[in-house]
Amino acid sequence: MKRCFVVTALLLAHSFAQETKPTISGIWLMGQSLCDGSESLPVVTTADTGWGNYSFMRGVRTWLPNENASTPEKRAAELFTLVPLRAQVNGGLGETVANGLADHLKAALVDFDKVRAAQDGPRFLVACAGQGGRQIQELSSADLSTDERTPASRRNGGGYYRTSLDDARRAMRAGFRIEALYWMQGEGNGGARGGIVPARWDAELPRAEGLAWYRDQLMAYRKQWSADLCAITGQRGELPMFTYQSLGPAGAAQLMAANADSCIYLVGPHYAVPSAINSRVTAERHGDAIHLAADGERWWGEQVGKVMHRVLHLHQAWQPLRPPAWPTPSLDTRRA
Repeated sequence: MKRCFVVTALLLAHSFAQETKPTISGIWLMGQSLCDGSESLPVVTTADTGWGNYSFMRGVRTWLPNENASTPEKRAAELFTLVPLRAQVNGGLGETVANGLADHLKAALVDFDKVRAAQDGPRFLVACAGQGGRQIQELSSADLSTDERTPASRRNGGGYYRTSLDDARRAMRAGFRIEALYWMQGEGNGGARGGIVPARWDAELPRAEGLAWYRDQLMAYRKQWSADLCAITGQRGELPMFTYQSLGPAGAAQLMAANADSCIYLVGPHYAVPSAINSRVTAERHGDAIHLAADGERWWGEQVGKVMHRVLHLHQAWQPLRPPAWPTPSLDTRRA
């Protein structure tokens, strides 16, 4: 059974004991279009659901183009007041997994009793610093979206990873910790021939080599993200990261990473929830099948919340539905 332990620093643990209000547990999100709610319109979570969870006043999407994208520390302090968690619209961006995830997580802790939810903690704060169409190294500390070789239309200021860290600094107060990370990226690195494209200017890697590359990148990302966030919050140990199984080649690499890293949990594939072809992006246009409808985002978020609850709170093992064996030995990730 895989286990990922996080031990909170003594000073922070003491602040928990002294805090009379419910503690706040962060769920930090990163990813591309399915993470930022591209075309997930119209939103369905338009009001406070009553489970007591939060976003910043800025919204779940804390990274936005043309709003201090590469200088997150300059964002206005008043935008980081905590408000009830709900969906907001930013142009073509709508519902995210946030409410389904956090509300299910909270509801499961209080036996789905909203009266208890108003009194018992923790309350979950959800923040997402990603953007649609991004590759893994564009979302990482490498910030390749700022590289001069990146097409001008895809630069947009960069700063996704720095924004995520700055979000944690903005959240710091007595009783705050980050409970889990959620990763929703992979399609952006998929190649046309079943391999992986490391960067926009690179040739596609053959499938086996490419999957191993993405697996190692994802494990390294989790490790650095965990360490950098824990340095801010004062937590010790490793933060667990949950992920979906994306469409395209990276989906296999995500499973490989979950096999190899005890702190990565693959929730499963998301094909069962409604896609954005059920969305109404404009009066004349539906969304793309690669995106999720608003209900799809919320329902998938609930599934993520169920798995997080089983792993984090019930300390149960979790494995997604999967074939009993890999089709080729070259994809076996078992390590001594």
